[in-house]
Amino acid sequence: MKIRAFLAVELEDGVRSRVAGCIDRMAPQVSGIKWVEPENIHLTMKFFGDVDQLEIPEICETVQNSIAGHEPFSMTCHGMGAFPKLARARTLWVGVTEGLEEMCSLQSDIDQQLKQVGFRGESRRFHPHITIGRVRDGKSQKLIEDLLQSQVEAEFGISAVVAVTLFSSQLSKAGPEYSVLARFDL
Repeated sequence: MKIRAFLAVELEDGVRSRVAGCIDRMAPQVSGIKWVEPENIHLTMKFFGDVDQLEIPEICETVQNSIAGHEPFSMTCHGMGAFPKLARARTLWVGVTEGLEEMCSLQSDIDQQLKQVGFRGESRRFHPHITIGRVRDGKSQKLIEDLLQSQVEAEFGISAVVAVTLFSSQLSKAGPEYSVLARFDL
């Protein structure tokens, strides 16, 4: 059986609540965006896609081994932006400032270890961010750009990074539903 899986860092409730509040304020101002539901707000470290259920134990063991040298740290969630860029926004995100180096090091170690046991490595440079929405149509690009520009200095708070979580994702018409498969403490 195949499982759609990803690794992520969960956010503290206060940070998640501030991000969700910002989404609630922005959503009525612009159409054509699929916003992330509050309970699904997180920072993705690695997206596996569909993996065989029998591969989950190997993923767990590899992640556990790869985080062994990492200590808990804090990350500051600050500002907003978009991929590929503000003027052509497709993915809207909240950024990470402090804790950036630690997050990149943690992700790199996990990715390298997983690559050694046969999982596809990331082809793009890791840019820690919290996805908050996906643009479904480009009709409101200028409005989206202006909205994000007004939030480049928004503060969402500090979240402790104490674990990495392996999630499964079930897609439905109502949106994705995430379930915890395993949690790995730093």
